[in-house]
Amino acid sequence: MLLQVFGALTIALSVMVGLILLLNNNQSKLNRAMTVVCFCSSAWVLSNTLSATTSGGVITDVSTSLITPTSLFSAWSFVLFASVFPRGVSQQAKITPKHFLVPVIALSSLAFSDLNVQITRSETGTTYELGPIYPYYVLLLLGLSVYGFYLLGATYRRSVSLERTQTKYLLLASGFSILPAIFTGVILPLLGNDSLWDYSSISFVLIWTFTTYTILRHKLFDVRLYAVRFLAYALTLGVLTGLYALLVLYVNNQVAGENDDYNQLINLVFIVVAVGLFNPLKRVFDALTSRLFYRSALDKNAMQSELNESLSAEVDISKISDISLRIITKYFAASSAALLVKDGLKGRPRIKRVGASKTKITTAKIKELEKSMGARSALNIDELYSSNPDHKHLRSLKASVACRISSHDLSGVLILGHRQDGSAYYPRDLQALQTACHTVSLALGNASKFEKQLRFNKRLRREVSSATADLKQLNQSLEQSNQAKSDLISTASHQLKPQVTASRGFIEMLQRHNDSQLDTEARQLLELAGEGLRRSQSIVVDMLGSSQIDSGGLVLNIATHPVDINDLVKTEVGLHDNHAKRKNIHFVILQSKQKPKLHIDELKLKEVLANYLSNALVYSPPNSTIEISIELIDACVDISVKDQGIGVGSKDSAKLFNKFFRSDKARKARPHGTGLGLYISKQIIKLHGGETYHKNNPSGQGSVFGLRLPID
Repeated sequence: MLLQVFGALTIALSVMVGLILLLNNNQSKLNRAMTVVCFCSSAWVLSNTLSATTSGGVITDVSTSLITPTSLFSAWSFVLFASVFPRGVSQQAKITPKHFLVPVIALSSLAFSDLNVQITRSETGTTYELGPIYPYYVLLLLGLSVYGFYLLGATYRRSVSLERTQTKYLLLASGFSILPAIFTGVILPLLGNDSLWDYSSISFVLIWTFTTYTILRHKLFDVRLYAVRFLAYALTLGVLTGLYALLVLYVNNQVAGENDDYNQLINLVFIVVAVGLFNPLKRVFDALTSRLFYRSALDKNAMQSELNESLSAEVDISKISDISLRIITKYFAASSAALLVKDGLKGRPRIKRVGASKTKITTAKIKELEKSMGARSALNIDELYSSNPDHKHLRSLKASVACRISSHDLSGVLILGHRQDGSAYYPRDLQALQTACHTVSLALGNASKFEKQLRFNKRLRREVSSATADLKQLNQSLEQSNQAKSDLISTASHQLKPQVTASRGFIEMLQRHNDSQLDTEARQLLELAGEGLRRSQSIVVDMLGSSQIDSGGLVLNIATHPVDINDLVKTEVGLHDNHAKRKNIHFVILQSKQKPKLHIDELKLKEVLANYLSNALVYSPPNSTIEISIELIDACVDISVKDQGIGVGSKDSAKLFNKFFRSDKARKARPHGTGLGLYISKQIIKLHGGETYHKNNPSGQGSVFGLRLPID
């Protein structure tokens, strides 16, 4: 009875695991290999159990004959599984499962011959004796088992973290099941002791117990979620079935007796109650199994608190990356970690890493991983099939999990290596990692903005500095050019002034002393020559004045006694009477009744008034009036000259006192002007602490040029 129970339990577990693996992912080499192990071992246990529990007959004969081939195929499937564990990729070994397949098939083909088992029937019963090929069978079985353990041992030595833990439990499971089975079912019979032959298959309960635990606790294969949910369903059904059995047994024995109608009613009521209890019980067992198989020692709140405190005042991307990796690695107990951050679409990627991993982490590898993640925020290698491209990307980086970093125009990915204690990353861990990555993303985003602002400020300072240097150099060049021009003008003016003055003096002397001896044509020529020399002298004087201003040589010679402004204006106007009479222009002087007196440079102020009056005479039409007024306005003496001339356009008014400026109207009326008279006048008045101005004549024709000097 014990053999039958253990045999049935082993076969049920084997078939269940094999079907789950095959249905879940039939493309995985690892899943397919384990399915072969499940079915081959189930066949061996079935053959062994039937051989031990039946008493003669065809079933006993067949099951006894099949023990040899089923055990060989079980051992061969063990080698097949060990050759592709844990990544679903065949190991680069010189001996492969294909090399063992021929001898396994050859010996198995002799299963029903006397070479395998010699069956003898007599009146006392049926006896079974080992055939002559049994020693070869033993050698092959031992060779397969030893080679399978060798492959798993090699995997254990080179694996780390979760894979190492999974391999450890598989080695334990294989050791506690295969070795006792070989000892009781193979070695002892070979030595002539077959007393424990019938119990060799019981040890296989251990392999499926360890395997199931490894699936549930350490994520062996890709079916942990299904297995955990299946376990919750099994526990729920088991509890309900047990309650039903106990209750029905009690009711039948104590209450209902032989009343079938009453028994059916009790059964119906219990079924209704069981249906109502199923979902609540299922939720309880879901929570219980999840807590048992998905538990994590991670202190999420402490990690989040330390991240917030450490990153709140940090604005350096490199330091934020280092701090984040250090904290996350500490709380997850990860063997290694890396963080790639890329600022903008064409930004330079930056990689930070911690831990002892020597894997070369390149920007290209992480970019491929980031691209393959798509819209997903996190990946866990233990939840991916080995054929999945994401699994391969993580594997190439020796990473177990990856989490996306994203904030504004900053992007990246954080990867963690295996845990140092060999445990897996559970769903709760992944949620905690996503929360931590969100905090890191915000900190990196703020740091990126700060860094961009710093770069912008640096670039702006460089550009301003460069522009300032260029402008300074240009100003120096302009100053040099301006100085050269001023020197040229000053030299030329000084050279021309005595010549022009002397020539003008000679012409005036000829006009005064020889007027009676000159005919009309000669007098006209002398007048034209004199006018030309007067204009040349005016140009030379203006050029000298401009040169003095540019070189800073223009100084005032302030009179020691105050000058009467009314008298000064009247005197200067009198000097222009002859010019006015030739054009029949009348001067009107509106003197101030207060008779203002100022400490001024009398000659310089006369020069300004002469410029104003000369312009008014030149640009005024014949038979017009020029009005000169003197007023006291706001503690200033205001002197203005109002004409009825060509006027000035509104767009030219602000430029009249600029150096060399002449309006279009002025150029047409007087082509030979220099544009320096008003400029020199403005500088002279400015040195006096006053100001010059222009406005249009209120009558609508002509202009008003004026100046204001502060009263002492």
